[in-house]
Amino acid sequence: MTQVWAIIRRVARLCRPALLYVVICIIACLAGCGEGPNYPAARVAGEITIDGEPLPTGYIQFTPREKGPAVGAAIVDGQYDAPHVPLGMVQVNFWARKETGRMEKDPDSDQLAPELTDAIPPAFRSGFEIDVKGDTEGQDFQMTSE
Repeated sequence: MTQVWAIIRRVARLCRPALLYVVICIIACLAGCGEGPNYPAARVAGEITIDGEPLPTGYIQFTPREKGPAVGAAIVDGQYDAPHVPLGMVQVNFWARKETGRMEKDPDSDQLAPELTDAIPPAFRSGFEIDVKGDTEGQDFQMTSE
């Protein structure tokens, strides 16, 4: 039974950031059920890759330079779909974690767990700036680790 809980903790630890972002997105979507945003917005979707490979899991956030709320979406198998992104210039940021291949002591259980690090290459951690003019299904982001 102890091993089962250790596995559950390890999986939860790996998925925690992405799961948290998915829960936030679901709550945000449910809060506005039945009506659209009260600001000019568009649906933005696309693919996120690092060195040509899809980013497995993470979160993308669009923060407008002018008026409107920050809007985010989960990244799953390199794909994202963000409804209600404010029109105009927005800052796009990403959050994702990956295993380093090393083990570290889990502070919750004193057992070894995979060490995690930021999956976004350093050159792209400050994000991108894009101009959202309308619905866009091919807003892809390609990053390289060099």
